[in-house]
Amino acid sequence: MVAGSSPAAPTIPPPRSNLYNAFVKLTTFRWFDDTSIGTRLGAGFGLLLLLLVGYGIFSIREMELLAGLGNALYDHPMTSGHAIRDANTAILKMHRAMLQVPRSSEQQLLELEKVVAENEQMVRSHLATLETSFLGTKESLRAVENSFAAWAPIRARVISLRHEGKLDESLRMTQVMGASQVALIEDDMDALRSFSSARATSFVLDMKKTEDRVRLITGLLLGSSILLSALVGWLTAQSIRRPVSALSEAATKVADGDYTQYVDFKAKSELGTQARVFNMMVKSIREQTEIIKQKNEENERLLLNILPAPIAGRLKSGERTIADSYGEVTVLFADIVGFTQFSSGLPVAELVGMLNELFSAFDAAAAREGVEKIKTIGDAYMAVSGMPSRCLDHTEKILRLAIRMLSAVETFNEHRGTTLNLRIGINRGPVVAGVIGTHKFIYDLWGDTVNIASRMESTGLPGRIQVTEAAYDYLKDRCDFEARGEVAVKGKGMMPVFLLRQAGELTPS
Repeated sequence: MVAGSSPAAPTIPPPRSNLYNAFVKLTTFRWFDDTSIGTRLGAGFGLLLLLLVGYGIFSIREMELLAGLGNALYDHPMTSGHAIRDANTAILKMHRAMLQVPRSSEQQLLELEKVVAENEQMVRSHLATLETSFLGTKESLRAVENSFAAWAPIRARVISLRHEGKLDESLRMTQVMGASQVALIEDDMDALRSFSSARATSFVLDMKKTEDRVRLITGLLLGSSILLSALVGWLTAQSIRRPVSALSEAATKVADGDYTQYVDFKAKSELGTQARVFNMMVKSIREQTEIIKQKNEENERLLLNILPAPIAGRLKSGERTIADSYGEVTVLFADIVGFTQFSSGLPVAELVGMLNELFSAFDAAAAREGVEKIKTIGDAYMAVSGMPSRCLDHTEKILRLAIRMLSAVETFNEHRGTTLNLRIGINRGPVVAGVIGTHKFIYDLWGDTVNIASRMESTGLPGRIQVTEAAYDYLKDRCDFEARGEVAVKGKGMMPVFLLRQAGELTPS
């Protein structure tokens, strides 16, 4: 079988010997193609299974014995050894604490009682563990429990004497009766420890013998199994190799971008199913690739809605820091007068809808005049002309945009029945522009030109276009302006400003 755009029959190399020819006939027998892999493997390894049955029975029996010895070793003698050791440590801690005689501190007595109580609880916990894990006689375990219980009234009396202030008497009782009882407990614990150690040694020897026996039988049986497995594996591999090779070849071509691949293998086995799934997958990839292409085009349009086309191109090319200086541009700021008060009682959806309608009209006007919208801030609108694509008539473009924006507000008021108004400020001069941030980035510009343009808007009059002296000097021969006087500009002092009366030939048609 061949993987490619059009199906083709598989090519089998010519036989090199009678034995090889027999193997080829066996591996290309149609039964292998149409029979499931599970059936083929089951039949192929049937002989191997017969050989392994004896080994399995032997292994199960020996492993059960080995597991039993292991459980006995780790769940009983080893656990017992840890429990005996930890219980003994806790007893010694209690005894050392009892030997420390506080002079007159109630706090020290409380600490002593706390230490004794905690370690007593630990001893009882470890003795409870020995109840289920210790393989010795119950009598030896009871002896430890009884000797430990006999120590309890002595400890209680010692602590009572210390609370009464009889320190010497309590110390003597600890050194005589307490020490004697602790020694008795230690003797009983030593007996338990010796028995646990002997049992652990016995279990280790039994496990060693079992391991040696299992290792010998396993070696013999595995040697025979390897030979039979090699033969069965080779036959099975030959029946699987052809479709797998075709799938591999097709997958490689798909990885290289060729999505026209098709694997012609129509058998009823799992590999036939895989071939059909592969063909469906390639078809799906082909369709998804077309969808991704369309999505990339949509993303490209979305990116161009966020950034100017030249800036978007620079970002896509890998440029990390985008910052440019422009010697002469014109900046516009506009703000809807009284919109905050007007919108205070409006539902959120209606408010956003109104802003969207109005600003969409501004965007359309900017696109028509070839002006670059920079951003909106609340109900304020900022645009610039002369960048990032430089032009000589940027001031005329911005003025035409301003006139169109005033016209758009009038149309909006007629449509909505509102009385909104627009305050517009314009300035001309140098700026610095660039892309800010790496997440939700924005193309922005800075400089005195921008700040003063913003002041032109904030100090302007509703329904009027206010410009700086720089913009006025450029437009005064083509437009009718009236001098308003001087206004205070933060950081610049008093500046003369001008209001547009009529744009003349600049009035949009």
